[in-house]
Amino acid sequence: MSWIGRVMSTIGFNGIRVDTLLEQEQHHPGETLHAQVKIDGGRNDSRIDAIKFSVWTQATNQTPVQIAHCTLAEQLTIAANSELFIPVKLALPSFTPLSVGGVKTWLQTELDVPMAPDPQDTDAIEIVAIEQQQQVFAAMSELCFTLTHTELEPLPQQSRYQVPFLQQFYFESGKDCNYAGILQLAWEPDRNGVELLVTQQMPLGQNLNHRLDIREPVQPRLVAQLNQLLEANPAV
Repeated sequence: MSWIGRVMSTIGFNGIRVDTLLEQEQHHPGETLHAQVKIDGGRNDSRIDAIKFSVWTQATNQTPVQIAHCTLAEQLTIAANSELFIPVKLALPSFTPLSVGGVKTWLQTELDVPMAPDPQDTDAIEIVAIEQQQQVFAAMSELCFTLTHTELEPLPQQSRYQVPFLQQFYFESGKDCNYAGILQLAWEPDRNGVELLVTQQMPLGQNLNHRLDIREPVQPRLVAQLNQLLEANPAV
């Protein structure tokens, strides 16, 4: 197993250096993140009560949300001038938002250190679309809709989706588009195939909500269904 050359996070305290290294920089929703924490001891023995690793996400002007976390090790004694490697496996949830439209996701490495402020550091990671999601974006481009921004819509705990939020994608029609207006898309989680929640924003302020069940091949079938939907509900 190889690791990317760039050190993601570096924390220094009491002469100890703690580096977080990733196997890869890009990740898909639902996959396992693999990393290593490398600890170089200082001149004297030191103790770390815990090493914590977490993933956070945030849309523009919204509150950060923690979506995954784990405790890597507890009650560590780092011998002077020693070197220690700790493997990390952290499952990214299927609802991890994509790094598009102003959404950022990052890793946070935090140390619990006795009798001292807990040092921490953060570094961005990129969450990229899976194949079916790529086909959805390709379909929107084919229809001449452009992604303008995304938002993370908080959901109540009793929501049937059983996730803390939905990532909403806002697409605006371009000058060469056959339809005018804005389409708002979200993936319905924990479903087989691609099920989209589509909100069509109309000129007078009302919204039309639709649920589309798309099977492979996604791109041509989504184009056909959206064409049918937009023709039945023209925005002008």
